[in-house]
Amino acid sequence: MKNETSQRAVSARHGDENANQPRVIHPVWKARENPRSLCLAVNAKCWKCCGGPDDRYASRIKRLIRECHITDCPLWPVRPYQPRNK
Repeated sequence: MKNETSQRAVSARHGDENANQPRVIHPVWKARENPRSLCLAVNAKCWKCCGGPDDRYASRIKRLIRECHITDCPLWPVRPYQPRNK
């Protein structure tokens, strides 16, 4: 049921002109679908803080999250898109 709602929201948002491109589900929508997921909540908060609602700039927003300079934010150590330590 939740996936159907997401697909409808994505379809309505992107329209038919992007039918052949892969669909990106916005991190905030993912967090709303699974409100008990701490990881999805952190992703959604960082996404909103660094870029907002527009999926067209996903790669730019991911870079901004990765390079976030607000080190006093409580979510900074667990922000998404960080390079993996080897």
